[in-house]
Amino acid sequence: MDVHRTQFNRVTVFSGNLAGRLDWAVSGGWYAAGGLNLHIIKATKGTFADTSTTAVSVPGVNLGWGYRFHLSGDLAGRVEINYTMFKQNTDLSRATNTVGLMVGAAMPLK
Repeated sequence: MDVHRTQFNRVTVFSGNLAGRLDWAVSGGWYAAGGLNLHIIKATKGTFADTSTTAVSVPGVNLGWGYRFHLSGDLAGRVEINYTMFKQNTDLSRATNTVGLMVGAAMPLK
């Protein structure tokens, strides 16, 4: 989940991206992932192409490929490249595609 609220020039915009995905272990620490997104945008009346609209939603899909590895003790690391695609929406603009690179560390809670 990713949520933002922005105000500028008497315009307020709320943007929320809800995403879910499944990770599949492939082999030796490698994994593949895929899932769905729903981007919801609510804004001050008159912001969108249809000036009577105050909220729009855009469906999307996400894909990922990554590697999990041991760092030290209970500490594990992860490197992932992911790609998210949102279809074109007449109230917003063209299709939006994003490539991301994630580097992280994780430790189990005890």
